[in-house]
Amino acid sequence: MKKWIRNTLIGLGVVITGGYFGGMPLLENTVVDMSLDFEPHTLEMVFNDTNLIKEHYYIEGKKSPADYGFENYEEIEYASVYDTAIQLTGWMVHSAVSDTAPCVILSHGRTSNRLKPMKFLELFQSMGLDSAYNFFIPDFRNSGNSSPARTAFGNKFAEDLTATCLMLNDRFQAKDLTLYSFSMGATASSIMLWREDLNTKLTAQNITIHKMIFDSALSNIKGVLDKRGQEMSLPSSILKGAYEKLSQEIIDNEGNSVFDKMYFSELLKNVEIPTLFLHNEADSPTPFELLQKELKTLNKPNFKLVSFKNEVKAEEVHVRMVIHYRERYEKAVKDFLVL
Repeated sequence: MKKWIRNTLIGLGVVITGGYFGGMPLLENTVVDMSLDFEPHTLEMVFNDTNLIKEHYYIEGKKSPADYGFENYEEIEYASVYDTAIQLTGWMVHSAVSDTAPCVILSHGRTSNRLKPMKFLELFQSMGLDSAYNFFIPDFRNSGNSSPARTAFGNKFAEDLTATCLMLNDRFQAKDLTLYSFSMGATASSIMLWREDLNTKLTAQNITIHKMIFDSALSNIKGVLDKRGQEMSLPSSILKGAYEKLSQEIIDNEGNSVFDKMYFSELLKNVEIPTLFLHNEADSPTPFELLQKELKTLNKPNFKLVSFKNEVKAEEVHVRMVIHYRERYEKAVKDFLVL
């Protein structure tokens, strides 16, 4: 997000030096490009950056599920749903007695890869639930060892997640899935259930999403962009033009805009799956007040919110609750899963 802000400010200079009419389309394109493009976090990149490993991924000395005691795992390659040229990768962790046992999909967010949620294998071990599930940890597009490509604020991640569910069913006959999703990964999970074309593919194979856990969920895309635009004093006309371009690019397989619907009170309005939302109230990349508003609008009894105040006064709190509040976090997750 900081990189997006920096590049957008550069775009503002383009407007000033290039003139209003010449600079406006350029800045709109800058907002779009900086929103949708980011440097892929490959596995090699993470392993070669000690700061990322220590301060963002929290996996010092760990490189695979085996380092957490999960020896029976394999790396799998498969294609996305529509963009079959997009090759995805991930770890299948055979932890339960049978491959047909319930499977937890640990879905990373933006500027991340499978290494970031890998540490949650240890959480399941600590809860005594590791043998109750198999686990799949994917690299979505533009992440890890998967193909580089625009992610479209989770819309394309949703297609990759659908491909993941279908692959697990095809290869391992896994039909009972739990989605454990982080940040933009939670947006992707919601879009998958909302988009009729994707949801139909799951239904056709009798795939059931049993429960969902959303950690630091990105709950309203426009809400976040509006907030960032206000912080930078961006003219509303620039955001409006950028939104029009985003609406044309972020679409479903039939060309219908998804961008205009990327908020939980729309995406989850027909979802009755028990869902646990875990959020730090000081989260800046995914503002807590936006999530509160979306959940209040939904008002679903099967949705539970557990929030954490920034009691440790950490500078960065996004997707770090399991680090800062381990005992309370673990209890919330275990209580939700064993109900």
